[in-house]
Amino acid sequence: MNEAISIFNENLSVRFRNERLTDLSKKAYTQSVKQFYHFIETTEQIENLASVLSWISRLKTSPYLKPSTVNLRIRGLKDYLLKKYENDITATCWLEQAFKGISLVNSEKTVKENVYLKIEDVENLTTKMTQIMSLITNALFWTGCKISELINIKHSDCVIRLNSVYCLIKGKGKKNRTVQLPLELYIDICSKFNGKIYLFENIRKRKYNRTSICIEIKRQAKRYGYNIHPNTLRHSTAMFLKDSKNLTPEQISQYLGHSDIAITLRYYFNDKT
Repeated sequence: MNEAISIFNENLSVRFRNERLTDLSKKAYTQSVKQFYHFIETTEQIENLASVLSWISRLKTSPYLKPSTVNLRIRGLKDYLLKKYENDITATCWLEQAFKGISLVNSEKTVKENVYLKIEDVENLTTKMTQIMSLITNALFWTGCKISELINIKHSDCVIRLNSVYCLIKGKGKKNRTVQLPLELYIDICSKFNGKIYLFENIRKRKYNRTSICIEIKRQAKRYGYNIHPNTLRHSTAMFLKDSKNLTPEQISQYLGHSDIAITLRYYFNDKT
């Protein structure tokens, strides 16, 4: 084992160029760096341009790694090495050469037409589902919420304005946003669930379980010929806002609560959509 590898293994505090990484991202990036050092150790290489390119080539040709995993590992090593050698001009030169022109693997993030529902599909499906799941499914579509966000909506978060109900969604990091429900749907939800605190409460007056809702939506949808996941409804909301309401990427990003508009552009505004 060479000196660089020994130092790395003994140092538990791995620093990255991006100081705003979440703990989860740091953990994933650190794992990528460890795997790189393990690679150069087992192949008896040193840390240089050739070993970095060799490692990246191995990642891209691996039949066992998903494109998203390959991209994550490349980003992790790049962020680590750029921080490590930020004051070393010589190292910075070969690092720029190593990562210049390195294209990330196409992870096929763009939402295709066959993996989202048009509004007529949603209407057709929800008329066949049980009343409870029909109301929840409709609410997921109109709000674009994740299940965990929907079941946490309180009556106190809802404000009626004309023919719509505006619901405050409390996101991570105090990043709140407002979504809408048609007034008629809101009235039906209140009548059916009769929740004391939350919009959706079971017969024991407790919040619904996220996993149970997910399983039941998939089960009922499959019965009627729709192979979907609850997140399919979130994609469907975005495409409805884009194609039927002509909202901009910025507006859709804000409505869905995306952390970065790049996510919205990649999923819903790619030329291949």
